Amino acid sequence: MFLEEEKLMIIILQTFDIDSSHATIEDISDGVAMAQALNQIDPEWFDARWMSKIKTGVGSSWRLKVSNLKKIIEGIVDYYQDSLNLHADFVRPDAVKIG
Repeated sequence: MFLEEEKLMIIILQTFDIDSSHATIEDISDGVAMAQALNQIDPEWFDARWMSKIKTGVGSSWRLKVSNLKKIIEGIVDYYQDSLNLHADFVRPDAVKIG
């Protein structure tokens, strides 16, 4: 099941004009491509200040990847609640397990 979801994420990211490599699961595991896509979706919310919190070039550092993913999850939840004024009862993804 996860394999199909991972493939879908890569396909979705390919619809954006992003600088970060995003052809494989390993490429997107640091969250940089997702952050760049979010910046294109709403550049006022996911602005340069928010983007500066996402570390690029993290290599294989699990800790930095998880840190990026946590920031992305929190940013999406805040965007959903504060910008879109929507409140959903959903379980947040576990960044530690993803990392």
